[in-house]
Amino acid sequence: MSENKRSFLKDFVYGFILLLPMLYVLSIGPVSGYLHTPSGLRADVSPEAIARLKSFYAPVNWAVNSNDSLMIIAGKYAQFWHRIL
Repeated sequence: MSENKRSFLKDFVYGFILLLPMLYVLSIGPVSGYLHTPSGLRADVSPEAIARLKSFYAPVNWAVNSNDSLMIIAGKYAQFWHRIL
């Protein structure tokens, strides 16, 4: 493998690894928009799935709940997804 291809592959892998945490944090918006309806939580989602999602997003929820600025941003982001979905 040439040096240019190796360098490109290394940069791609590093970029992808750095992108994963951002995608994790941003994914809470569409999930929230899907799960919540105007009348409450969707009836077709099992309580076990809700519990797993709460566990999966616990670090994001902790960060948002411990910072007022993040709480405002997260609220607007969730509202954005609720309107779309």
